[in-house]
Amino acid sequence: MPDAERTDVIVVGAGLAGLVVTLELLENSSLRILLVDRCAPHEVGGLAREAFGGMFMVDTREQRFSRIRDTVELAEED
Repeated sequence: MPDAERTDVIVVGAGLAGLVVTLELLENSSLRILLVDRCAPHEVGGLAREAFGGMFMVDTREQRFSRIRDTVELAEED
């Protein structure tokens, strides 16, 4: 295990929140990061792995900002 004393940030958990925080820190800082989780590789992502299969978002503000045309009909076709 890496030396925790030489680590700037310790992220506990490789669920959605832990992964997002870790990626943001990696992309936007030079901090030394230690990501700790006890899950098996196929479990990385936590419960969000199952939840995303049921999410259905249409015509969001982010889509409109990016000029992505989306409607309920298009989403249902997908």
